[in-house]
Amino acid sequence: MKIITAVLFTVMMFLQGCGSDNSTSPKDRDMSERDIPAPIYQVLVQGTYPHNPMFYEADKKFSFDIFYSDNSDDVNAFSSLYKNLTGKEVPVFDGAMVIARAGLRSTGGYMLELEDVIQKEDSVTLVFHEKKPNPMDMVTMALTYPYMVVVIPEYFGDVKVVTK
Repeated sequence: MKIITAVLFTVMMFLQGCGSDNSTSPKDRDMSERDIPAPIYQVLVQGTYPHNPMFYEADKKFSFDIFYSDNSDDVNAFSSLYKNLTGKEVPVFDGAMVIARAGLRSTGGYMLELEDVIQKEDSVTLVFHEKKPNPMDMVTMALTYPYMVVVIPEYFGDVKVVTK
């Protein structure tokens, strides 16, 4: 009897919760009616790539590459590098694409963070900061390369990259 009651209760709760009216909530309607500008940037992917000397220089220096979608050579180079980093096909974007790399690190636990994006009339500046592991953190004992891919949609102006 307890089992039948539990099953009936579960079925009633399921049927009551499954009702949908295909309408948006007032909060959703308010957001869709607002004229909100598109974000200036999007972090597409970030992580640490295991050591592979075929794709990286063996140094500990911060480096970056800037690509523009209106240049076919840039698109091909970005696609190749993106696929090597992530193992995925590159999404189609219109604008500037930045791949920032922290360089060779002797352990895991390192990560690039986008600290600030400064937009001026004639340029966009991306300010990166490298987050380091705390001395007592347990980290992967492997050579890694922290990286971040940032896209600036529909922007073809000057892009500057700085580190702190």
